[in-house]
Amino acid sequence: MISTQVGGTTHSVKDALRRVVAADLDRLSPPSNPEAAPPAPCYFDLTFDGAPDDVAALPARLRPKPPKQKGRGKRQKRTEPVPAARVAAALEALDADERAALASTLATPSQIRVSVKCAREPVYLAFRYRKLGRRTPQSSWVVDGRVKGIGSVEEYVCVAAKIVADCDGVKFAASGREDWDVRMLGNGRPAYAELQNCRRWSTQDVVGDFAREVAKASAGVVEAIQVEIADKAKADAVNASAETKVKTYACVVWFSADRSDEDARRVSASAPLAVQQKTPVRVMHSRSLATREKRVLRLKLTMTNPRFGVLELDTSAGMYIKECGYPCAPSRRRASSLCPRRFVHGDLGRTEPSLASLAGCDADILQLDVLDVHDDVAASSSS
Repeated sequence: MISTQVGGTTHSVKDALRRVVAADLDRLSPPSNPEAAPPAPCYFDLTFDGAPDDVAALPARLRPKPPKQKGRGKRQKRTEPVPAARVAAALEALDADERAALASTLATPSQIRVSVKCAREPVYLAFRYRKLGRRTPQSSWVVDGRVKGIGSVEEYVCVAAKIVADCDGVKFAASGREDWDVRMLGNGRPAYAELQNCRRWSTQDVVGDFAREVAKASAGVVEAIQVEIADKAKADAVNASAETKVKTYACVVWFSADRSDEDARRVSASAPLAVQQKTPVRVMHSRSLATREKRVLRLKLTMTNPRFGVLELDTSAGMYIKECGYPCAPSRRRASSLCPRRFVHGDLGRTEPSLASLAGCDADILQLDVLDVHDDVAASSSS
């Protein structure tokens, strides 16, 4: 640490600088109101311009040299700053006369311009979202340079957050994802937004305003519920929990042959069951070939007529629930997931058992909804 002596007492330059600028920074900061806003840690970036080369003012015998360039050609050399530790060592070695001479050659405060950049530490919003339409992906989906779908959950969340908090940027993350034509219903999917450098913030207003702005931006297609202020640990837990949650789905299925209510009861009684799934055909070009075991915890098949039925199922985390009937982006998929379409028709025998094998005829899926993302695995498996 660079230090100097005043009246026989050693002071660090950092402490001296803090004393000089603290009052001005406090005056420029908005008044604190703990009831209206949570604590807001900030960081400051101070840049000094206009000062002479202080290192050059040191005696030649003590003047440190910048580090040597390694692995660079002559044309690629650049000036590197002298490490602070070397400067500090040189200052410690000065005698009294050299200190006095150095002080007289350094710039006066009027010659130095200090620019201060203040930014607020990130603020986190934890919430759950419901997606009520079948044309909206979770995040922007671009295929061959063309945007697919109408908006995205991420887009609506970012628009709402910037309106509510007047922040520089927003990072969105959720616990898993659903396809663009799959509705997210029930209690919603856990998610969070990281708001960077908020300039407007009020705990009393942010919850209601954020939910209202999400609904407004999406024209009611996306809803934000259970909005709360969170810390980074809780935000990180949203991502970590994606592999531990149990999810409930409902889908409309078609059979190639007439099935009876007795057939439906037999299929429903087959759960719980372990499903062996090889890497999906569609993503074999980008995923390693492997067989992964996932679990179907509950099945309930209800026939609406001899060829169509509604299938409800609870699955363990990571099961690939639907292979979309539309073109889909491989980067948006998880090779470890089980797809109800794949579970329904068997993915050319790569998923076993499947609804088709349990029902004894070909089967396919027409529509899919996520009914719930359970926080309590034990509760969901016993329901």
